[in-house]
Amino acid sequence: MQARSVTTFTQADFDAMWADCSSSIVDGTMPHSEHDHCKSEVFNSMNQQPIKLAVADDDNKDISYLTGYKTDDNHFFVVSGLHGKDTSGSKGWLFKGTYWSTIKQYLVDNNLVAYAGEMLKDRSAYNHVLTVSDLNLYPGATFSTSNLREIPSLGFTTINICFLHN
Repeated sequence: MQARSVTTFTQADFDAMWADCSSSIVDGTMPHSEHDHCKSEVFNSMNQQPIKLAVADDDNKDISYLTGYKTDDNHFFVVSGLHGKDTSGSKGWLFKGTYWSTIKQYLVDNNLVAYAGEMLKDRSAYNHVLTVSDLNLYPGATFSTSNLREIPSLGFTTINICFLHN
């Protein structure tokens, strides 16, 4: 696997990845049930972020897009991400240390000391990150959560996650 910086995501690149993962995003990792609104919001948000990262599998097929910004304490704060299928049509790479090692190496190479972000608590992305932590797939890092915030009017709770590089 390899990670690279991206200047912008084209609509075609985005659409290909969106097709692989929209069902877990719409009213899942994002609390919007309207498909087209959610797609547009994610696309615009991703292209507005100063850090845009693409990860390709060993066959050079893009399998993951992550975007966000650098915080004052040098954390990569993930705002949006898309996770598609690899060349073989699988998403099993999400549970492999090689993917997480690739992310960490990219961050270290860019002087970032942590992978962090805000998530909807008890939804698919959050549960996946807990599994990554439990299986020790993110190498040499301390996992923590903070800033639990209930938003009753919208019916969800947010929580910040962090893999701090040791």
